[in-house]
Amino acid sequence: MTNYIRKKGTPESKEVTAGQGTTMQVLVNSEEAPNFALRKFVMEPHGGMPKHTNLVEHEQYIIKGSAVVEIGDDEYDMRSLRVILFTSRLRFRTPIKPEKMVLSLFAWFQTEKTKLKS
Repeated sequence: MTNYIRKKGTPESKEVTAGQGTTMQVLVNSEEAPNFALRKFVMEPHGGMPKHTNLVEHEQYIIKGSAVVEIGDDEYDMRSLRVILFTSRLRFRTPIKPEKMVLSLFAWFQTEKTKLKS
């Protein structure tokens, strides 16, 4: 088994075109860990992600900042050091308030059906 240690800032962040003011880094990809994936998202003030679904069950851990996560008609206040579990095909969005910024990690277990592109 090979161990991986990442230096801060690697790999480089890429803009998430589906979102607004949002970047993403793939910290662990399917070539390095075929059964697990880890991505870091940064959402700037006024940024966020539109309402969408994912085929995979995944977790979001807020490292820094806060946001409101909308699931259906309900809103959840997400702050630093909180975690939320999204079941597969759950429809949600993450709008960021003007004064807020979110740094979060998304993690999930991968199977052949749920592997996502880096």
